[in-house]
Amino acid sequence: MLYALPYYYCDRILILRPHWLACILTGQKTLELRHRRLKPGQYFLGYKERMYGVCTITSSYILSTYKAFRDTRHLHCCTARSLPYKCTYAHEITDVSTVPLIQYYHPRGAVGVVVYRGVSDLFAKEVGTVTQKVLCGSSLLALENMMQKAETSPSL
Repeated sequence: MLYALPYYYCDRILILRPHWLACILTGQKTLELRHRRLKPGQYFLGYKERMYGVCTITSSYILSTYKAFRDTRHLHCCTARSLPYKCTYAHEITDVSTVPLIQYYHPRGAVGVVVYRGVSDLFAKEVGTVTQKVLCGSSLLALENMMQKAETSPSL
């Protein structure tokens, strides 16, 4: 069963492959490698239009040498024989927890990080006498208010 968005202070989803997702959720992997720097803050952890967890990225730094890459291998779990990217950023992951399965809309061609947009949020919703439309980049506070109003309003 898929649930509505719980209250978290994030609206970004870090897209991962199943192997890396499992390593992060079990605590085995605490360093995420990407080709660009991510902003510090909370991120949902997602794969194939479903979110499985939430984490906090606390800091980022560049792995400029293979020696630095090799010395942090126990943190990022990558066994490559060279740096994975021309400019490799290491992002420290903390405060990992699982969430109930939440479905989100994954824009075609999007990789890396996407902004949360629920499947039902793509259409205008009738809330009492006011129609609200949740668009990409909307604040979670507005989304939470809309969900509370929908719960208290009589069903149509």
